Amino acid sequence: MAVKEAILPGIILFALLTGAAITGCSADKKQTTTAAAKPLVNTEGTWSGSAQQTGSANPTLTLKLNQKEDGSVWGTITSMDAAFEEANIAGGIIRDSTLTFSATANGPDPRQGHTFSFEAEVTESKMEGTWKDILARNWGSFSLTREGGSAAAATPKKAPESKSH
Repeated sequence: MAVKEAILPGIILFALLTGAAITGCSADKKQTTTAAAKPLVNTEGTWSGSAQQTGSANPTLTLKLNQKEDGSVWGTITSMDAAFEEANIAGGIIRDSTLTFSATANGPDPRQGHTFSFEAEVTESKMEGTWKDILARNWGSFSLTREGGSAAAATPKKAPESKSH
């Protein structure tokens, strides 16, 4: 009985110290991995420009984008070569100043059903990057300008005002 009474406090002490050590380690890890995040580049608005395309005229592209605080981006893409007719953007995300998304061609163009991926560097008023037709293994560059320029990027959206009677 004396041995059990001597071992029991040692086991309890060991369990408490082990729990404290594990809790302390995870708290330290959280402190070191949590860094101040850079503010996201605002991608909201209408962007227009052209895409390089081999074998035909460079089509005009128009993106209409929305963005959440977590960096998720959604909207539509339209191209004058009939590949995209207000096609929905999928998987859009902005990280630092890099925007990535995909869209599936939905126009009467022969590439209908092809999924295209897009990656671009975004500034206040310019977006430059590459597109890839995953199925056809084609790619090219594109360059877009935000309608309204840098003023559109800096102007926060206001909530609609309510009319009082």
